[in-house]
Amino acid sequence: MRGMSRVRLSEYKAKQLLLGEKYSGIQLRSGMPMNIPDGHFVAKVDQGVKKRYKQGLLVIDKSPEETAAAIKSWEEKGFSQFVLEPLFQLDQTEEQYISFERVRDGIRMMHTKDGGVDIESHPEAVQQYLISGAHNIQKVAEQSGVPEVLLASVLEHFQKHFFAFLEINPLVVRDGESHLLDAALLVDSAGEFFARGAWTDADIIKQKSKHAVEDEVEALAATTPASLKLSVINPD
Repeated sequence: MRGMSRVRLSEYKAKQLLLGEKYSGIQLRSGMPMNIPDGHFVAKVDQGVKKRYKQGLLVIDKSPEETAAAIKSWEEKGFSQFVLEPLFQLDQTEEQYISFERVRDGIRMMHTKDGGVDIESHPEAVQQYLISGAHNIQKVAEQSGVPEVLLASVLEHFQKHFFAFLEINPLVVRDGESHLLDAALLVDSAGEFFARGAWTDADIIKQKSKHAVEDEVEALAATTPASLKLSVINPD
């Protein structure tokens, strides 16, 4: 068990929790067989990296061979965890931004109908709401235009699975149904035992691969009460 802190789950696990059987994503990991089906998919690095498209860590509607080549190039950069999802066609005007964060009085929701907006640079575009319990979900849904069923689901998962922060960008609402295209999820690490397998340490994303010596020191640190840490600045 890790210390009491917020840790990030993979996007694959986040969507599994939120969407259940409706989610049809495929998780891919280095060192394991990667069966990439033919069809229209989006492939992306799943290790908590923001602005993946701009960094070349996302490919859209490529052949299985092209997707495999992209993943290989990402592995060469040190990444080891990826997700493959069916391509969802949308108009940019449909994109919305929404996030939820656990606060003292409930869950603070931040929402704007302009998906992809940099909320730090454009705070005036973002509306804030407080979900203090099931009793005011309907009111928040009416004020924001966000489907009530989505808000109820988010509230349930925050309580049941120890969510601490959830960001969906973009969110697309079409014919009353919510589509979560990108999701970032932080959970309270102290809730791992109580989550009862819904998520485990294996779902906590690892950053880019480390130097082999760093891994050795980290393994030693797990077996001794001493504090052992090593960061390789220059591998040469």
